[in-house]
Amino acid sequence: MSPAIPRLLLILLLFGGHSQAARITDQLVVGVFERPDPELAPIQAITSGTPVEVLESRGAYSRVRLSDNSEGWIEKTYITEDKPARVMLLELQAEAHALRKELAQLRQVALNSSPPTEQTTPQGILLSVWHLLLAAALMIGSFIAGIVYKNYRLTKAAQ
Repeated sequence: MSPAIPRLLLILLLFGGHSQAARITDQLVVGVFERPDPELAPIQAITSGTPVEVLESRGAYSRVRLSDNSEGWIEKTYITEDKPARVMLLELQAEAHALRKELAQLRQVALNSSPPTEQTTPQGILLSVWHLLLAAALMIGSFIAGIVYKNYRLTKAAQ
């Protein structure tokens, strides 16, 4: 085999066959039938997310009323009470936008408010309590020292 053939194959593998990424759509088209019979041709087609009112069920089909008040039969497997993914996505995006806006407002309020003082923080309150306890201990110590000194003077004077 000639050395040119493997090189040519390598070049073809690297640059040959252009492909493009793609996805399958989540947009379903469902047939609406005059009767619950799969052999019939659909009288109408509706897409994913179309609101319907279920009037009755028979076998694998449900009779539904559409928003234009027309009625027909649809396979039960296509009917759900869940919101379509697209509607849920839009609702969640709106909620995320509102939460981001609220967060920005709260951050702005936090920046504009005065910084916490030493007296309002837990560490500041604890420090104040320690200062009060120290002052009380000094006062009690001074009082006891005064009594001891007075007793010392009285005993010395009595001798």
